[in-house]
Amino acid sequence: LTHDQIAAGWEATVGSFLCKHSRPVALRRGVLIVAVLQASVRYDLERRHKRDILARLKERYGAQKVRDVKFQNG
Repeated sequence: LTHDQIAAGWEATVGSFLCKHSRPVALRRGVLIVAVLQASVRYDLERRHKRDILARLKERYGAQKVRDVKFQNG
């Protein structure tokens, strides 16, 4: 599994609005790194959406493939 494969299905995972403001940039040892365009969107992702996004990723790709999601400005 690569971050490119996750990026291909990113909109289906997070929805249209969040897809426009974020993008997966790396998958390192089961941690998906996601670049976020605005700090306010990053805050929203971390506080309100992280649990749901992680659950969807684990369901789609397997719990061993994606163990966590980290958001960063970029």
